[in-house]
Formats: sequence, structure tokens, C-alpha cells
Amino acid sequence: MKKTWKVLLQRVENTLAFKNFPGGHNEKGIIIPDDTDGGKLTKLLREMRRFNNVPNNQYHGDGSRNMRLRSIVEDPVLRDSANSYLHQMADVVCYFARQFYEPNRYVRKKGIRTFYGLLGNVINPHATNYSTQNKVVEI
Repeated sequence: MKKTWKVLLQRVENTLAFKNFPGGHNEKGIIIPDDTDGGKLTKLLREMRRFNNVPNNQYHGDGSRNMRLRSIVEDPVLRDSANSYLHQMADVVCYFARQFYEPNRYVRKKGIRTFYGLLGNVINPHATNYSTQNKVVEI
């Protein structure tokens, strides 16, 4: 869990810091996760604000850098997903994202594999260098 959250938090930090959202107006943000292991996540986020060891990439040579989180401005705001439409919608989007690439029998039978493609205009194509947005919008 810790490694996954570290990667996700660093990704959010980079997206905010480098204004990679469409329009580039976002500079600061908060994390609103499901209320699972909230204490551990809060501890990790606070730790990463003080020390965040990130391995150097090909442009900076060997070793690592301390890239403290600066754009995530608050401790995680925990929500129970059973009572949060935002979390429930995120679950639906994640489910259909997976079904786009690995459709189960029900999704294939009903022909709803392309539901994820309807989100083409709101997907952030800057989230990864491996974006498949062009493939997704094939409805």
C-alpha cells in the first residue's frame, strides 16, 4: 500500500506543480481518498512533505533527489465511499476503464465495453506518456 500511495501522491504533486491539467490553472490541491487506512496515509503524506526520496531519471544521473511535496496543501480528507457520490463515480470510471482493456463476459455480452470511450473529452491526456486517449475515443 505504501509504495502505491507514494507513486500516486508523487504523480499528483507533479501534475499540480507543472500545471499539467488542461488549461494549466491548478497549482495546489488536496487528496480526498476513501476512508481506508487513513492514519497510515496521513503519516505518509506528512513524511513526504519533509523528505521524499525520488530516484534520478536519465537526465540527472545516478542517485536520488529530495523532492518534498509542496502542492498538496492539506492532510488527506477522508470520506466513506458508501456516502460519497464522488468516490462512487470514480469506482464506476475505474471499473469501465478496466473493462475497456479486459472486458468480462457480462460486458462483452451487453456490448458496453465502449462506455469508457464516452469519457474521452474529460480524460487528462497528460497523465502519462502512455496515454491511449486516441484509442479510447473510437465510438
